[in-house]
Amino acid sequence: MIWKRYTIRREETKKITKLLFFVMLSIIPFLSVTNLLGMETFLDSFENPDSYMFLKNSNGYLASNIKGSSFIIIKRSNHPEFDVKEWDTVLYSSSSGDISCNTIEHIYSIGPLKRYKLKGNDIKEYSETIYEEQIIGKVVKTLDNNIWNTFSLELWSITIDNLNICSLIK
Repeated sequence: MIWKRYTIRREETKKITKLLFFVMLSIIPFLSVTNLLGMETFLDSFENPDSYMFLKNSNGYLASNIKGSSFIIIKRSNHPEFDVKEWDTVLYSSSSGDISCNTIEHIYSIGPLKRYKLKGNDIKEYSETIYEEQIIGKVVKTLDNNIWNTFSLELWSITIDNLNICSLIK
């Protein structure tokens, strides 16, 4: 009789251990994304799921001022609290129609109209001026391109779109 009790407890312990392992394994990507993005951005992405996105910057194609192959986390301009300040890095549609990424050097305001003077870089010696309507979003963070970040960001993107209770209710 004592032996049966021990066996049952051992089987229950195995089940509980498996369950805890599964829960921990499923939480790790979220902990990683929370660590990568910060808690405020992570929670805000669930409140405003359409306002965040990530892009892969392959060898500086999008942003020459962001070196190497990396991910760019962007807060889109449709965010309710979107605000651009001097020295923020923005993703924008250039006057030639290309998507570019650069740092804002100065902001000019003439009434309700805002113009942004961009910092010159290695490719362009002169600084370009853009309008508020050309800004797609602001770079929140850049992350190295590795398999764990890729997995974590893909999972984050899927969950804010598909598993978000707030977005499912709307």
